[in-house]
Amino acid sequence: MAEKPYILTIETSQGISSVALGRAEEVVDVLIEEEKNKAADKINLMIDGIVKRNTLQFSDINAIGVSGGPGSYTGLRIGVATVKGLAYALNIPLIHIESLIAMKVGLESKVKKNFDFYIPLIDARRKDAFTAVINKENEYILEPSCLTIEENTFQTWLEKGNVVYFGDDIEKFKFLSETKNTAFYTDVRLKASDLIPLTYDKYLSQRFENIIYYEPKYYKDFYTYR
Repeated sequence: MAEKPYILTIETSQGISSVALGRAEEVVDVLIEEEKNKAADKINLMIDGIVKRNTLQFSDINAIGVSGGPGSYTGLRIGVATVKGLAYALNIPLIHIESLIAMKVGLESKVKKNFDFYIPLIDARRKDAFTAVINKENEYILEPSCLTIEENTFQTWLEKGNVVYFGDDIEKFKFLSETKNTAFYTDVRLKASDLIPLTYDKYLSQRFENIIYYEPKYYKDFYTYR
């Protein structure tokens, strides 16, 4: 294993596509396509661009990570197909990253405050959201699922400590912040750069996916981003 591996990460699960390059746990560069639902058209160009503008060859990449769900069905399919092809062609490890855990990493890079429970929210139409409850150690207290969000959905954790809700474009769930011991952030957009430290950690412990059989985790039968 490389001492300071070059790591490529891809995020296409939430409409906005991004690609990041890391050296070990440090983010070196990131490219973001701001227009939604352009992964099919842009992701391969973005990957090629970030490698070339950092004067690297694809043979320099030691591992590739992907946000593997939950999120947009189409976006996840595109991202996973892309990384499977690259991992196979380059003969490098493929690493799955839970999208909701990566969102917590993104929140912590923006908000320098600790909470007892972290509740990411990804809009899944109507009153539904992909969500989970995560503790400070990045462990699931409530496993990821698609839930209909109501005022008392997370009451168990509100009674036990401070809760933070977060995500991108989730104003329709703002009613959750009307209880005490809560914080609410609506501008936490998952980016490929948020995957870098998590991918490096899995690289060190050799927690790799089987390239042939790996599939994203949808947590819902079918969902595509608006």
